[in-house]
Amino acid sequence: MNRLRNDPATNRLLNEVTEYIAEVEYPAHTGELLDAARKADAPARVMEVLKLLPQRTFQTYDDLVALVVDAEGQETAEDPREHSALGSGLLPEEFYQ
Repeated sequence: MNRLRNDPATNRLLNEVTEYIAEVEYPAHTGELLDAARKADAPARVMEVLKLLPQRTFQTYDDLVALVVDAEGQETAEDPREHSALGSGLLPEEFYQ
């Protein structure tokens, strides 16, 4: 999985995903994250993001974020869809506003 740039669209996406996995206790396996999101009636885009994660155990939420987001990446004025491992089809346009 390619890491996402640290930009506003990624932050909004992480905030949305976090809403649906907030009750998870860490350490947590990818399957537990998917189960929690499913039980919370997460929308399809959240489920698709979680399905992109490798099958592994995350020790903390920060461990999960560190895998997904390139903390060294600079915010950019470029269109983040060009750099997203998720592609432009998965996220609605409001994530890029």
